[in-house]
Amino acid sequence: MRPLRPSPIPTDVLIHHHITSIRIRMLCGYFFLPNRLQRVDDPSDGCQCGFMAIELLKGSCLCGGVRYEVEGPLTAMACCHCRECRKASGAEFATNASIASSNFRLLSGQALLREFESSPGQARVFCGKCGSPIMKRIADKPDILRLRLGCLDSPLEQKPRARVFLSEKLLFSEISDEIPCFDTIPAAKSSV
Repeated sequence: MRPLRPSPIPTDVLIHHHITSIRIRMLCGYFFLPNRLQRVDDPSDGCQCGFMAIELLKGSCLCGGVRYEVEGPLTAMACCHCRECRKASGAEFATNASIASSNFRLLSGQALLREFESSPGQARVFCGKCGSPIMKRIADKPDILRLRLGCLDSPLEQKPRARVFLSEKLLFSEISDEIPCFDTIPAAKSSV
């Protein structure tokens, strides 16, 4: 096994993060990791440890024509109950997360992708054949994509950090989990 990257972390450290806990063992001065870790100097997703797990996630649309992979970390993961997310997903809410645009790789289906501007500067990207929502692009944040997590094929242990736009939720929606709830988007978070 080859080391992925030298690291100044002390020997045998358990890093806790909201995504997962990772045991790191030092051998010959290098750490061997099941997944890579990314050092973050200014963690925007509340990580206090200064490291975030980088996962390679794969996803596809319902018909399989659009396939993609995303290199994490996923940030600002939320269940959105707004009217637009409900209508775009056909469900009582959509679970979304932010990723760096540069970490999204389309593997197939470029010709199938369609966009719909649901509100000024916000384009919802979906498969034109089956209608599966893939992501949202925000014009004034070109370095960030909002990934629609319902199309992921890879398992994801990370849990949503918030439920947003509860002021627009369907009347029959019952909230029975411990995820923090907000009537809109918390001021410090990015656009959902």
